[in-house]
Amino acid sequence: MVANGIKKCSRYEKTAGLTDDANQKAVDPFIEITQFTWDNFASAGNWTSAASIGQISAKKRPHLYYGWENWSWALHKQGLSQEAYNLLAPILKNLKLKGPPSGRAAWCLACFCSCLGRSKEAKRWLRLAGTLAQDKSVFHFHTVREPDLQAIWRELEELV
Repeated sequence: MVANGIKKCSRYEKTAGLTDDANQKAVDPFIEITQFTWDNFASAGNWTSAASIGQISAKKRPHLYYGWENWSWALHKQGLSQEAYNLLAPILKNLKLKGPPSGRAAWCLACFCSCLGRSKEAKRWLRLAGTLAQDKSVFHFHTVREPDLQAIWRELEELV
């Protein structure tokens, strides 16, 4: 949603502490509609539909992270963590999109890797996500409460 030229970030982006509301620019209606729809499906736990919206978003706006992130997160929530990783990791590793890397993408990859038993890689992605997070306290709050990161919780102290 856009108000006064400022993009309202999704609940997920805000709770992960990965955005800076003050620096968000107005975006096109397609992005607003697809993000709103994805948020609704995700809130309802309808991950199949959320994956479809994420895929459409990634295909229609391939230069933006949000579609790739939403698509991969929805795959992960369906138990397809390896597929989610295979979708998102090459984009972030090769810096295929313009601009700085996405903190949300790095955070998602940390979750995927943790679930896949790749704790070393999960910690690397989490460090990057923490570096990119706009609000470190919100980032830490949600990171230590994320069940997908449970496997590396005892090692998170070094990230603080």
